[in-house]
Amino acid sequence: MPATTPNPNKVDPKQNGNAAPLYVKCDLTKEQKELARAWAEDVEYVDVVKWIDFQTDNGEILSVKHIVGQDGYQASLTGGELSTSKKGKCLISRASTGWRAILGLMYKDVMVLEGVWAITERSLDLDL
Repeated sequence: MPATTPNPNKVDPKQNGNAAPLYVKCDLTKEQKELARAWAEDVEYVDVVKWIDFQTDNGEILSVKHIVGQDGYQASLTGGELSTSKKGKCLISRASTGWRAILGLMYKDVMVLEGVWAITERSLDLDL
């Protein structure tokens, strides 16, 4: 088999093993987005910092990055090896600023999922 042809019998550890996190699907509806905007305006800075401290103290990994070419930011919360409840799972939020991406992530975790993350197979959403 040529090197560029995927081997159908080989499992890709990045997709199916413990090497890569499984993504939590949490797409907000139009109504939820409006509620999230209002919530973000009212949330106290200290509450966001407490949420970040709680997550990282429990082994979660918070990451915020600029998305090059899209003028936006992505925040992700990933359960690391020391995670107490979210090991191997990843929740994502995108926004126009890094701070808004963190607020979106917090809103999804606290207000929508209420801290319970179900795993979904995102490849089913792809147009194959």
